[in-house]
Amino acid sequence: MKCPNCAAEVTGRFCEYCGSEMKQEAPQIINITNNYYSDAPNDRIDRNFTNVEPIPTTQHYKLLAGILGLTLGFIGAHNFYLGYKKRAIIQLLLTIFSAGTISIIWGIIEGFIILSSSTYRDANGNLLK
Repeated sequence: MKCPNCAAEVTGRFCEYCGSEMKQEAPQIINITNNYYSDAPNDRIDRNFTNVEPIPTTQHYKLLAGILGLTLGFIGAHNFYLGYKKRAIIQLLLTIFSAGTISIIWGIIEGFIILSSSTYRDANGNLLK
């Protein structure tokens, strides 16, 4: 560390040449909260995420989902369309392993439910148009 008065190299708390006291530099403050890193000590962190914009999602159509359920519901096309991937994969596997009998009934029933319901939602929680 160098002395601010005489610029001599100082190893202790006092300068050997001019006798001035060396002030310890404050350690750098790093905020590590919610994966937010900051070098500035006065940065405020929005812990309630009020300034975060929602991720835009696409709007799904009720009529299209219902028709997919009625026509291609046995392979889970309507569930893939609405974002229910696990449910769609289960339907697809049921079609393969049960020769489609269970999945055809499941798809038709779900197609009618989608078309008749006014509160059916996609995987993101959005109401269908």
